[in-house]
Amino acid sequence: MSENFSSIQQRLKALDDRKKSRARIIEDLRAGKYDGIVNGSEFFRRKEEEPPQRNRLQEKMPELELLRGAGGQTLFRSVLIPRGPRVFRGCHVPHPVTGAGTNPIAAPVLGRLSKELACDGGALAAGDICFLDTETTGLMGGTGTVAFLVGVGWWEQDAQGAWHFRLEQYLIEDFCHEGDMLERLAARLERFRAVCTYNGRTFDIPLLRARGIMHRIPPGRFRMAQIDLLQASRRWWRRMLDSVSLKRVEKEILGIDRGEDIDGALIPGIFFRFARTGRGERIPAVLDHNAQDIVTLGALLSHLTLVEADPLAEGILGHPEEFAAAGRGFVKERDLDRAALAFKRALEINSDGDRELELLGRLAALHKRRGAWGEALEIFQHLRAQPIAKGLHAWIESAKYEEHVRRDAAAALALVRQCRRQLELERDLAELRGVESAPRFDSAVRDLERRQHRLEQRLVRE
Repeated sequence: MSENFSSIQQRLKALDDRKKSRARIIEDLRAGKYDGIVNGSEFFRRKEEEPPQRNRLQEKMPELELLRGAGGQTLFRSVLIPRGPRVFRGCHVPHPVTGAGTNPIAAPVLGRLSKELACDGGALAAGDICFLDTETTGLMGGTGTVAFLVGVGWWEQDAQGAWHFRLEQYLIEDFCHEGDMLERLAARLERFRAVCTYNGRTFDIPLLRARGIMHRIPPGRFRMAQIDLLQASRRWWRRMLDSVSLKRVEKEILGIDRGEDIDGALIPGIFFRFARTGRGERIPAVLDHNAQDIVTLGALLSHLTLVEADPLAEGILGHPEEFAAAGRGFVKERDLDRAALAFKRALEINSDGDRELELLGRLAALHKRRGAWGEALEIFQHLRAQPIAKGLHAWIESAKYEEHVRRDAAAALALVRQCRRQLELERDLAELRGVESAPRFDSAVRDLERRQHRLEQRLVRE
């Protein structure tokens, strides 16, 4: 009973303390102690009256325009980029966006650049291609990734007939406006026959389709013939460059130096901050980064069009690996004469000894397919003078020639025996040095033993 009475007393005392505290606050209010402090309603009213952070962004980039639609609002930017060197935002940046980009692309070239356009069979005008690049909240893909900025560019002709490169960018301030941006983008893409990207076949376009479905935009509106320049870049420069990223290809192949450019890994964080706080101090740098990617796509397609049309033309290629890539392409097309010429060009300017032996092996195999045995044997003889690990293939091919072309089993057997002795000698020397012989050496010895046995049996029967 006493415990309950004590609890009631404590509650009454607390109520009395609150009453005295409220009385003191009322006295302070009447005395004007809190006149400099605004209440919550006044704070949010003043916040609404403040100009949005977007206005500050538009002060830095006056070309930004706010477009409102049923699905939200989009910050839109349209820029006309002149050809040749230019000054962009105070920085002199050379862009090789030249008149070559306005030439129609022939059907054979399109067939090498695009699977869909290979079946079309017709040429493609410059104005039929849209260059597209996205900036996203991450690279994981799927519905969890949002493209908050999409840039598109294309060639257009003015009233005087001059060609210019038009760049448009679509930026959202928050995720709730994504549907409006995607609808505007889909409407823009409808006027083009093909879209040109860099890894867009596996990332950008599937992402836009997935995000469009979430906003009830049919995926067919983002289904176009694609020219993915990453595939062509890998085909031409994967042996030449340590990376075929767009930025690397841009610098090493096109000779474009961006100067100060934002790190792509920082871009998602910049947007998250912009969407959360409205602070967009670094958004202009993101827009410039995206714009550079779009312009580079236009320049790269122009360059690849010349390369694919006639890689052996004067001044088109300049690196041995580029000529080797051209040779592989000609072999695939069964144009063996031009393939041989390409490999010869690669050997003329090559300075890597190991790579020279590899190129010689490819050229010899090519001469063999062409039936040019004299040129092939000359290379095989040179390769047989190399250590057996590097010249084994030449020994085997020489033995095949003696057996199947000249019908001289005795000469073929002599080559096989000599090759086997050298191979076994190198294997034994490696074991004496404590180095395990490569498994392919043991396999090669067994193959030579079988070949030697077969040739010996054939000579006995003859």
